[in-house]
Amino acid sequence: APRLPFRAHDPSAVATIRALRAWRYAPPAVGRAERLMAPLDDDPALSRLHYRLSEHALHLASPRSVAQAVDRLQRWRGQGVLRRDPLPAYYAYAQHYTAYGEAQPRVRRGVVGWLRLDDADDVPTLLPHEGTLDAAVAGLTELLAATGLNVTPVHALYDDPSHALEPLLDDYLRAPLLATTASAGVTHRMAMLQHRGQLRQVEQVLAGQTLILADGHHRLAAALQHKARLEAAHGPLPERHPARYVLAYCSNTAGDRLSIYPFHRVLRLPRGLDAATLLARLEEHYTLEPLEARAPLHEVLSAAPHRMGLVLERRWHLLTLRPGADPQRLLAALGLPASVNRLDYT
Repeated sequence: APRLPFRAHDPSAVATIRALRAWRYAPPAVGRAERLMAPLDDDPALSRLHYRLSEHALHLASPRSVAQAVDRLQRWRGQGVLRRDPLPAYYAYAQHYTAYGEAQPRVRRGVVGWLRLDDADDVPTLLPHEGTLDAAVAGLTELLAATGLNVTPVHALYDDPSHALEPLLDDYLRAPLLATTASAGVTHRMAMLQHRGQLRQVEQVLAGQTLILADGHHRLAAALQHKARLEAAHGPLPERHPARYVLAYCSNTAGDRLSIYPFHRVLRLPRGLDAATLLARLEEHYTLEPLEARAPLHEVLSAAPHRMGLVLERRWHLLTLRPGADPQRLLAALGLPASVNRLDYT
């Protein structure tokens, strides 16, 4: 599978985004959207519940087999469950949510469209930060080749402190095509932009950007692999061939108090590095405290900035960045936008 190592920002790279004719749920399915949409979830019990709903999006986003996804997609199109928009559009999309420990809701708004995939010799325009698993990429590539459908967009961040698009998006989101509250109490609102002048406005704002991939590394790798296979079989693809693009949700890093929540990673210590040596090296930059295993981790981490938890040899540790440490100096070498560098993810 294509590997996606992190790359530093190159100011000569600019993204290309264009409008698309999306396949969307048609009435009456859209009227019960809260029962048909859900984040991709690793909870088997929740997934079983969603699979029982015959029109749930999970049947296409994470099907039990590729053959079932192809059959269901054909039936949904034939039965009118899904309809394709007649004109190219961008889709304004907003999520209203409340962060842990806060009373004031936050809003993450952005635009969904086709994002052009980089060619092998291009300066990267979409910067990943995670590796990928070959088996997962292979499965997604097979699904994409069989259905020709991007069901779940990648999430890309652009940086625009002037907020040039937000007034336009807000105007449309006041009268959305879809407004529903679904998983975790998040309210989703979606609207469609089709006016040519507004399509150009979206493209002008994003055209000068290098985007940061916030989520969707496996979906991006699958799109790149699908494109590479078609090119190997048929030669260079026409500029507007669908395989040259990936569905992307682009939101502003300078938006409403952008947040990154704690995440979990399992690390394997390299040869020659034992637990005691690792803790000694960590203490050069962090203070280490024993952490009560029964304490809610989100409460402990949110009590102060620059914290993370570590479980090592069945012992829990709380790591807090030492006073005087300068994470901005370490991050500056990556050339990321200031709004990203200010996030509390160190």
